[in-house]
Amino acid sequence: MVATHGPYDIVLNCAAYTDVDGCENNEADAYAVNATGVANLARACCLCDAVLVHMSTDYVFSGLEAGARTEVDECAPISAYGRTKLAGEKLAVSNNPRTHIVRTAWLYGRTGGNFVRTMMKLGTTYDEVSVVDDQIGNPTNAADLAHAMLEIALSDSFGIWHATCQGECTWADFAEAIMDEFGLGCRVLRCSTQQWLNTHPGTAQRPAFSSLDNAKLRYELRAEMRPWRDALKAFAVQCQKERECEKGIQ
Repeated sequence: MVATHGPYDIVLNCAAYTDVDGCENNEADAYAVNATGVANLARACCLCDAVLVHMSTDYVFSGLEAGARTEVDECAPISAYGRTKLAGEKLAVSNNPRTHIVRTAWLYGRTGGNFVRTMMKLGTTYDEVSVVDDQIGNPTNAADLAHAMLEIALSDSFGIWHATCQGECTWADFAEAIMDEFGLGCRVLRCSTQQWLNTHPGTAQRPAFSSLDNAKLRYELRAEMRPWRDALKAFAVQCQKERECEKGIQ
């Protein structure tokens, strides 16, 4: 792609093997996508002197430590997904010094499978849904992340960045906020991770505390991302406008 259509100034890599449970059972395939493929792309970018902006994840951390993780904290992934993504980070930087690693978490957006879309579907189908209440993180609107990525792409401060919406909550808190913002009457039943694992064997381990601190974004670019609840509210408004537009077209 780069050889045929390049050279490029900036390449943003949003491709990944993101099925966390699937990675656990197919770590070799996950490594091929999340690590080897990233190394190949980084080399191609280096050959044409392109900046690489590579997306990564909160799963590179163990989630065992309390407090939000900064860009300089030690990584210790507890899942195949986390291990392969961390390997991809290292290979990207070693193969192209002009690389930005952008870690994000709990991402949702207009397209693709994500937690918000899942809760919207369940909320219109069931009266109640069980959601884990002992994992903490930062729900992040993909539109907010895209804006941050563009700012990062133009920076000469290469290395690792964290980019998540401000504030943190549990998955159950997030689910309740989704039901509220989308006007769904579905009740959220809070459960522990262990209770969830007991009824869903084969599920990969998730970090218990995966909140990220956007320290570099604040200090290097003097930039702040929106509070997660504000970003979710804006997403709900956007979805409503799209539904109204679709009805008008029909």
